[in-house]
Amino acid sequence: MGCTEVQCGILVKNNIKYRMIDNGATSLTAASLAAFLAADAANTLTPFLKSQEIPANPIEDNVTVLVGKNFESSIQGKNVFVFFYAPWCGHCKTAKPE
Repeated sequence: MGCTEVQCGILVKNNIKYRMIDNGATSLTAASLAAFLAADAANTLTPFLKSQEIPANPIEDNVTVLVGKNFESSIQGKNVFVFFYAPWCGHCKTAKPE
């Protein structure tokens, strides 16, 4: 494929992605790969999520704002109604006040 070096290692387990770069590695070496796999064995890896940061004030107008980083922990073990909102969508803008 014409690659001369690898920039980052990725591990996918149970549809969850873990990137070496997000878990402290700055380059792909035998030592960093070994440390990455040891962290996986110890269940201490941080998943890679495409997410906004958790808002400083996650409650707006009695509504909890969920992002990728707090979604699971916020809804786990609860019966909730989740309204997925896109700020650019006209239908969402109409429905949000309701």
